Amino acid sequence: MEITDWRISRSTPKQFLEPSELDDTRYDLNGLFPSTIAQTLKASARTADNIDQYDWWFRTEFRYENSCAQTLMLHFEGLATIAEVWLNGEPILTSENMFLAQCVSLGVLDDRKNRLDIVFRSVFSACVPFRGRPKWKTNLVKRQNLRWIRTSLLGYIPGWTQAYPAIGPWRPVHVLPKTEYYLKKLKVIPALNGESGEIKILGELWQDPSLKFDPTIEFFIESKTFTLKLGKPVEGYYSINESIKIPSPRKWWPHTHGDQNLYQYQLKLGGTGANSLTRNGNVGFKSLALLNTKNDIQCLINNEEIFCRGSCWTIGDACNFQSENLPSLLGQFVDAGMNMIRVGGTMVYENDEFYGLCDKLGIMVWQDFMFANMDYPVEDQQFRENIREEVRHQVRRLSEYCCITIFCGNSEVEQQAAMMGCDPDEWRNEFFACDLAEICKESIPNAGYFPSSPCYGDLPFQPDVGLAHYFGVGAYLRELDDIWVSDIKFSPECLGFSNIPDERTLIECFDCAAPPVHTPAWKAGVPRDNVAGWDFEDVRDFYTEKLFGEDILALRYSKNQKYFKLSKLVTGELMSRLFATWRSSLTSCRGALTWFYKDIIPGAGWGLIDSFGRPKPAWYILRRCLQPEQVLMINKGLSGHIYSVINETENTKRYKLSIDFCSSGVIVQSFNTSICVNARSEIQSSLANLANGFQDTTFSYRFGEKKYDAIFLSLKNDDSSIISRYVDFPGLIPTIPNKMESILVDLIHELGNDYLVLTTDSPVYFVELSSKSISLFDNYVHLLPGEDYKIKITIDPGVTKVRGSLSAINSSNSVRFVCEV
Repeated sequence: MEITDWRISRSTPKQFLEPSELDDTRYDLNGLFPSTIAQTLKASARTADNIDQYDWWFRTEFRYENSCAQTLMLHFEGLATIAEVWLNGEPILTSENMFLAQCVSLGVLDDRKNRLDIVFRSVFSACVPFRGRPKWKTNLVKRQNLRWIRTSLLGYIPGWTQAYPAIGPWRPVHVLPKTEYYLKKLKVIPALNGESGEIKILGELWQDPSLKFDPTIEFFIESKTFTLKLGKPVEGYYSINESIKIPSPRKWWPHTHGDQNLYQYQLKLGGTGANSLTRNGNVGFKSLALLNTKNDIQCLINNEEIFCRGSCWTIGDACNFQSENLPSLLGQFVDAGMNMIRVGGTMVYENDEFYGLCDKLGIMVWQDFMFANMDYPVEDQQFRENIREEVRHQVRRLSEYCCITIFCGNSEVEQQAAMMGCDPDEWRNEFFACDLAEICKESIPNAGYFPSSPCYGDLPFQPDVGLAHYFGVGAYLRELDDIWVSDIKFSPECLGFSNIPDERTLIECFDCAAPPVHTPAWKAGVPRDNVAGWDFEDVRDFYTEKLFGEDILALRYSKNQKYFKLSKLVTGELMSRLFATWRSSLTSCRGALTWFYKDIIPGAGWGLIDSFGRPKPAWYILRRCLQPEQVLMINKGLSGHIYSVINETENTKRYKLSIDFCSSGVIVQSFNTSICVNARSEIQSSLANLANGFQDTTFSYRFGEKKYDAIFLSLKNDDSSIISRYVDFPGLIPTIPNKMESILVDLIHELGNDYLVLTTDSPVYFVELSSKSISLFDNYVHLLPGEDYKIKITIDPGVTKVRGSLSAINSSNSVRFVCEV
């Protein structure tokens, strides 16, 4: 039985010590949980300011039909954060860790109503007492004593979200019977050793002492049954420590490289009919090797090197701390060609649905523990035991998920210590260096582990050594050639830009497609660093001037629509150029994860997906250089363009490769060839080889005027359908309208799918499609004259006519279209 309905009361800190002091009339707020008090207040149209400065009292009543007189267990999956719990007026639990699940035996309750009370004490008050000075102070949060409190930092970080800290039963609360059998600390750990699979089953089994026979436990997998051996009982608990061999199992791969083979299992404990206990789950088998040297970090899955690309995960909502619409969000992650997601140390540990979907979808998970930037008091014995219990609980929970690839002790603790001038021996403590690594190895022996991100190097944030958080191109306003100077090896966090949403979201949130960017409503959604005199919109404007050659102030003053059109494109174009270089074998980079996959609040945040779950323009543009079958083009200056064709699939592929040079609205030269790329390999060559000689494609030698506005490199199937396309713009990206600018749109149906087919009579760049009745799988595309460019779409139910518009940055008119379904 899940407990969801609560009545709530607010009091000043320590005004009341126990629930008997509160009259029922004080409970003037009702809420449905799991959620947080901020979400409940907003839903009731009440202010949610300074909520952590109060104590919050929760009360509910429940009746459990207990005809069999069973012992009941009260399960709390997460209490945020400093909580005291009473049942029928008697204290039963205290908790000071929102990341730790708690379980309390209630004994045998009769059928009468039972009253459950919880108070969540003021975190603000808990931060007031002096508890010793930290070795350094972080600018990430204002309250340095938060380092003692095991809560999420979201809600305490200015410039990221509203000030809505997590308070309340944010994860489910259940009342369940303790049956004749009860499993404790169960771990099902799959591993691949060579070509042989192994499943370790560890834990403890409790059996009701009234039963006069020894328990049995069976494990079912692949139509086979295994009877597990149990240790001798100690205080009613039988130890479980068994290994099961699975000969030559089918392997689990990241979706970019192969199939996600998962095996269903069932664990069944012998009992008396309905009182027996079963547990179902899935396991997958992969080998993992993390090659970690000063100048190289590689992730090998099943002995194949994987270029890890993806983004940093965020919670779904800043108020309720829940992640909703996970199948859609993670499905978009896969569609974007991303194969690794990072759950960062400033967030929360995700729920089981998240990790289960990552298993099924083939997404590798980089899992931080929830520590970030601060000098945590790990030398305090009580605090250390608290976080050790938290970590054991989380690692045990995650042990059966094949997607777990890398654990990381914290986010930016070492970086913060080094930047604040601490001595090198203070950057890393024993807990992150040793304790965490050992706990992880106990449960997931082959998972990689880093003590902090970033780390290594003479300075832990040195970009060319170890892990790097790369914002050179970005917050530090470096030129694009900084990618060669910085020479990153692996970046678990990079390229944080203020990414503008699409037109539909802009209209819904700001009532127009090009809102004024100086207003408080707009700026509330633009991220910034806490103590900086600039925000990430300033960063975006800097690069808009660099790539398009436009005067930003002049655009915002008199051409705000054009300002928005270019600003929506520039961040995706920047990320695309950098990832194209990192993915090629020209660099020693083995992985990069963008900062924030999804916005937490509406606006031009760091996310590639907006707060409503819709892809932003940057998502579409970046997506086109992250696919398993990919053509890329890298500008090497005086060395010309280098092209790279990547085939990450398990099969050798034959392709057609075409190159088209465009200038002033026409194709001036074209070349075609055929290539064969082996499975999971790359072919690389210079564009000069493909174009039969020197063309000064990068406009570096500057013998006369620039010859080309754009260079199209297209990878095609035998039927000439486009698999991948990369377009490079030597010099500034052209925004001058073409003389010929006709664009036609048609709707076709093929093999059960719907497509829009675009045709143009001249090269057009960043073609933007807008329609309220369809979802697009591609957008902001580049078109060549005479070709039929197909974009897969999903038509909303009940739509009989698809209506929309399209425009391009080098076309002077917007085209409206209507297509019969």
